[in-house]
Amino acid sequence: MTTPAPVYDRAPSRELLALFAEGKILAPVLQLARRNVGGHLHDVQFRVDDYVYVYRGHTAVLKIRRYKQAGDLKIEAAKKYEDTQLAKGIFRRWSIDDNNLGWAICDYLDKVDVEGSLTLGEGDIQQRWSEVTQPWTPFDREAVLSYRKYAGSEERENAKKFAQVAEAGIDLAKLRLAKLPNTGGKLDQLAIDPQGRLVVLELKDGSNTNDKVYYSPFQLLHYVWEWHNALPAVRANLQAVIDARKKVGLTPPNLPALTGGIRAAVGFGFDSPRSDTKRNYARVLDVVNQHLPEGVEPIETWELTGSGPRLVG
Repeated sequence: MTTPAPVYDRAPSRELLALFAEGKILAPVLQLARRNVGGHLHDVQFRVDDYVYVYRGHTAVLKIRRYKQAGDLKIEAAKKYEDTQLAKGIFRRWSIDDNNLGWAICDYLDKVDVEGSLTLGEGDIQQRWSEVTQPWTPFDREAVLSYRKYAGSEERENAKKFAQVAEAGIDLAKLRLAKLPNTGGKLDQLAIDPQGRLVVLELKDGSNTNDKVYYSPFQLLHYVWEWHNALPAVRANLQAVIDARKKVGLTPPNLPALTGGIRAAVGFGFDSPRSDTKRNYARVLDVVNQHLPEGVEPIETWELTGSGPRLVG
């Protein structure tokens, strides 16, 4: 019996992409990536089922859905944003011929209040890393593989378990640090580097709780194995998302094709971890690098500076 493959299906339809053309209803959305509100920029991402998400920090303040049958659009957001006076007139279905949507979105984004816990710390770091073009170019965030082709919940859970990650956990326990964190869930960012490698990126706030920082290589190890194993099956779908972003101008047009392997990195913001956290981070990183897939180079550590990302160590 053939083992099912994971699925990554965030590429937009041709019909949705057509709505981003000049003069079309979603053309103004392309300007949102550079729209600064209260010091916070926005990040536009494609999602499953012809959704477009607009993020501010860690939260999607806007969700645009194209109905595949009717062809019109519905504007949504988290309930806490819809349940405000701002919801009046925007959170509804829109005809694709209604050119008032761009104005309504900008007015809404200028007024919507997002709590600081979602836009500061890791939320701010997520946003800032989404803007870089070197040493790689991000094209997705909160990336998740689907295991819907597997027969049942137990099979799906087993598909996300990797012996090498478990072995690393055993070795890390010998260091007698804090309790190991859970692994899996949403990967912070996916990117492509100049060699065409898929970059899996874990982002951390250096001022955060110590163990959340120094265990980040272990959390990343899970994603390295997951995306390493899935890459042959999902490469074309990943490329479709990159190509869609290039077509509408969300991503630079000169990116290489996604042809390489996996590159893994932990990215910090402007706040460096404390010295004791750095020591534990180095110890964890050393163990984790011994359990990477064959052909994957050691995990890199980067931090943001005023002049851009800088490789640490």
